Order: sequence, then structure tokens, then C-alpha cells
Amino acid sequence: MPSLTFIPPALPQQRDHPPDGPMWRHELKHDGWRLQILKDGSDITLLSKNGHDLTRRFRTVADAARTLKARRLVLDGELIAYGEDGLPSFAALRSPAKDTRHCVWAFDLLQRGKTDLTGQIWRRRRATLARVLPPPVREAAWFELSEDFENGETLLAAAEAMGLEGIVSKRLDAPYVSGPGCGWIKVKTDAWRIANRARFKQFSRG
Repeated sequence: MPSLTFIPPALPQQRDHPPDGPMWRHELKHDGWRLQILKDGSDITLLSKNGHDLTRRFRTVADAARTLKARRLVLDGELIAYGEDGLPSFAALRSPAKDTRHCVWAFDLLQRGKTDLTGQIWRRRRATLARVLPPPVREAAWFELSEDFENGETLLAAAEAMGLEGIVSKRLDAPYVSGPGCGWIKVKTDAWRIANRARFKQFSRG
């Protein structure tokens, strides 16, 4: 059986407002590192959005990925680290303390077993993703299913109030497309842009 390979990730495009309509769903965007998990039996590989190997750097996350309920899969998510306030902290991710808690917010499944899922619509991929995640353990969850919401403006307001990075909007009927032409839309909160002004300017240029 061919070994699993890196799939260039879908890259959401920055907008000022989320799209509206019944065919859109909206998820929180956490301040972390995009992570692709390749699981082939007991062999786990963690890759950044550019395909760089992060497995040794986040060995505990790789060990936890063995609990995913499929022998072979490629999972798309966001690796975050929680700060002392219980919110995602980019600083804690870059320079973690010994007791820093990590979590992968899983939001897409690109392959399961021998089946390439990228051609399936989002809601079918999401249903399959929910079945491969281990049961949630709130006190020390390594994986969380990224919850989706119908109203983007309401979710954006909630993210603003919590000081989170923003939201990402996706169509229910869309396949997974690599790169900036994926159709996903991201909106940053004002709170995050003010707190991370230098980083936001860098991201806006990219």
C-alpha cells in the first residue's frame, strides 16, 4: 500500500465580513499553527502547512494521535497551546513551559484508509472526521472537533468578546481544494488585530 503523503492545505482568504446564507458554516479560528497529521498504523507524522516535519518537536501530540480511530488517515487541524488564562496563546506555542497544554482543533479529514476524501463535500468529510476522533476528555483533551455555526456575524461577535483570532467560513457543498482558491473565507477580530498588529500586517501581505 502506498505511503501517505503531504497534501497542500486549503488556505482561507482574508475578508472584512463573513459570507451569509444557508450553504455556509462558520468555525472559530484559533491562534496556533496549522497542522497536518499523517497516521499510518502506529507511525505518526506531524507536518506544518508548508510540509515541514514537526513530529519530534511535538512528540506528545504525535503519541496522542495514535488514539485516532482509523488505521490510516490524513487530518487537517490547528495546533494550539493554552496560556494561563485558558485561551489559545501563540507565545505559549512558540515557547512552551513544562506544563503547557496542547490541543489539536480538528476541522477536516482528507483521507481515511485507502479513500481520498478531498473530492467529497465538506459536510460528508466532517461527518467522517467526527467518527475518527477519540472520545472527548475535557480535563486533558488532545483533540477537539471544531464546532460549526450557522450565523457568521454572531460567531464573530463571540470571538471578539473572547479575544480570539477570528472565524473561518466554509460551504457545505464544497470539496477540499488546496491553496488560496479553496473558497474558505477568514475574518479576523479587531481585538486580535490590535493585540497582534505587527503579525497581522505580515499575514495581510501573505
